[in-house]
Amino acid sequence: MLGSLAIPLCHAAWADTQPYTLGQIEVVDQSATSVSDNSTTVWRISADDIAARGARTLDEALTIVPGLNVRNGGEGVPRIDMRGQRTRQIKLLVNGVPVNSNADGQFNPSMIPVAQIQEIVVRTGTASVLYGEGGTAGIINVITRRGAGPASGNVDVRVGTNSTRAVSSSIGGSDDRLDWFIAADYLEHGDFRLPSGYDHTALQSSDKRVNSDFNDANVAGNFSYRVNRDLQLGFGFNAGRGDQGKPPGTFDASDPFAQQPRYERTEDIEQTSAQLSADWAINDSTRLHGWIYGNALQQDELRFDGADMALLQNTKINGGFDKTSNSESLGYHVQLEHILNERMTFSVALDTRRDSYSENGRIRDVAIAGGGGGGGGGGGGGGGGGGGGGGGAGASYGIRALDTDNSVHVDSVTGEFDYRTTAATGLVIGAGWIAQRRDDGADQSAPIGGISGYWDMDSAWRVKAGLSRKARAPGIAQLYDSARGNPNLKMEETTTAELGTSWKASANTTVDATLFRSAIRNFIQSDADGRQQNHDRYRNTGLELQLRSVTGPVQYGAGYTYLVGKDQSGETGNARTLQYLPRHRLTLDAQWHIDERTLLSADLLYVGKQDYYSRGTTVQSDQLPSYVLLNSRLAYTLPGTKTQLYIGVDNLFDRVYAASYGFPQEGRYAYIGVNQRF
Repeated sequence: MLGSLAIPLCHAAWADTQPYTLGQIEVVDQSATSVSDNSTTVWRISADDIAARGARTLDEALTIVPGLNVRNGGEGVPRIDMRGQRTRQIKLLVNGVPVNSNADGQFNPSMIPVAQIQEIVVRTGTASVLYGEGGTAGIINVITRRGAGPASGNVDVRVGTNSTRAVSSSIGGSDDRLDWFIAADYLEHGDFRLPSGYDHTALQSSDKRVNSDFNDANVAGNFSYRVNRDLQLGFGFNAGRGDQGKPPGTFDASDPFAQQPRYERTEDIEQTSAQLSADWAINDSTRLHGWIYGNALQQDELRFDGADMALLQNTKINGGFDKTSNSESLGYHVQLEHILNERMTFSVALDTRRDSYSENGRIRDVAIAGGGGGGGGGGGGGGGGGGGGGGGAGASYGIRALDTDNSVHVDSVTGEFDYRTTAATGLVIGAGWIAQRRDDGADQSAPIGGISGYWDMDSAWRVKAGLSRKARAPGIAQLYDSARGNPNLKMEETTTAELGTSWKASANTTVDATLFRSAIRNFIQSDADGRQQNHDRYRNTGLELQLRSVTGPVQYGAGYTYLVGKDQSGETGNARTLQYLPRHRLTLDAQWHIDERTLLSADLLYVGKQDYYSRGTTVQSDQLPSYVLLNSRLAYTLPGTKTQLYIGVDNLFDRVYAASYGFPQEGRYAYIGVNQRF
């Protein structure tokens, strides 16, 4: 676990807080660690870990976790892959509430600021079935802060290159029965600067990346009230607003590996969520807890005719749009836990939600008689890249109105036994059923289940193993989008097996190793015409290694992931390597407490061997160049104060790199800031 060997920072960067536990799904037994945690792969990142590395948002906080690949591609936002599965196969929770888009299952981690985060818990695909639908790759649960003790808070201000400005503040406290915490955050940057060694193209002729600006404002809060010894109530909320550009590809469609460049923006992004929760200890052996929640997201989506950012003016351009999308989710989770005896706990959970998604606006995609045209398309092997707009020389397109409104219900019923078989062994067995009820009556359902266990061979060695079957329901846009949807989509299903060991080499050093294999069926991806389709069979196999250690004033770690993803759906029987999945991923990180007031931290990332493929019937393959990124940060607390000054540089050596073909990433970024506690 990433935070298991953490040592105190030279000065804590945040106010006195504690985890908000009312969104807990995993069963917590009476011992220090649960059977479930011992049996599966779990990574924990504490608020102190995040602060020491200078991370601003969720994606930046996750970059050193083994098995995760944080990348930026054609959508202009960070995407997170887990063990080769894509963002939508990860279930993202904030205090137990799912925040994945109900349109396509994606989420934008850059819009979750770290100011409100107490801990991030990452669980792999063999995690508890009590999480219900989704999470075929795994679970990321963001646990927010609660106030602790007298009112305290902090303000953090940062400025940097690329016209970056970031301000975050928080305040919280507690008394005998009530605890509270409120955080606000604002982040903006202009078009980012490309590395000095970047070779410009006709579509990217400047040093600033076209249409890469971003801004986001967010406010969140938690309130918890203990009614009596047995009953606790809670309320949480979150609201945010932002805008962002989506950088276009830097090569035109004459390049067989490139997609038709798209010029898009997402503006007036407004998101809100609220949660009411309760935790009731019915008696000494039975606990009932749950929550109801609502999420809403509204945004304006624009696709322009070209680099001049003209909107729906050129009749020769196919696919431009000006639309407003609205998505809402309303649901509840109820979970009953009963201690059968001192070694066994049984839990049952019921989870249901109603997802709705609507679009209204205009789109230019109606072919006018007498012309024929086409655009880019394709992208293969599980990687990114749909088609683009554009038309043939003689093609013309008209505008039609968009007005759609669809909804689905997603339900799950699950049960699980946690059995501590002996003082050194434990077993978790769970099963459940999930269903998606659709407006058109084409309902889908699937069983889920899992079994995992561990054996503490001695005080230093632990062996663990797990096998699970998970399923994810298609998003509403994947089902009903007028241009790309497919109402006949089946659920995505993943069977995952893992075998791991943990070695406590000394009091200050741990080593973890895990082998895994995931068989994925009905993977949803666009075909050559841009229509969503189920693909029969993918298989991801890999190895995760991690070292964490503390030597005197230095805390350091290393992580390595080896991954091979194969598309086994082809009729020829020849499996093809999935694109944009790094074969090798290595991380190194260190924190050096030079003295009680000074902290120097650094982290290094190496990514190598990513295949990608061309469009068209005759498929060509190539590999993205490998790259190494180094980030560093120096923090100093002024003597006798609660004021911390810091300076940092990301991509210190200004390396040219990309996670998708034709989408170069940010060059050297430098920042300076101050954090004031009160």
